[in-house]
Amino acid sequence: MMPGLVATFSFKGWMALVWGMVLGPLGVLLRTVGLWRTGALPRWQVGLLAVSLLFVSFPDGAEIINLLAAFALAVALVPHGLSLITTSRPHRGHVVAARVV
Repeated sequence: MMPGLVATFSFKGWMALVWGMVLGPLGVLLRTVGLWRTGALPRWQVGLLAVSLLFVSFPDGAEIINLLAAFALAVALVPHGLSLITTSRPHRGHVVAARVV
């Protein structure tokens, strides 16, 4: 076990990417806090996103927990994605011509 730990914490080669396993969920958790504070998503979606995020990186040996967490992430994020696809809002910074009727 010691050679693996030495390789991981020496940041040689591709081993620096291991920190993505730690920083990735922290970034999504920060995004979740932002979505909650701005009210961009309903509270149940934000809560489900935060709870499922804790279980995505559950240790090996209990893959059913990872599977349920991935399913919960999908339940939380698919409605938001579908609403982004179906609504046609102009992006920030674009000028929309006024239509005179």
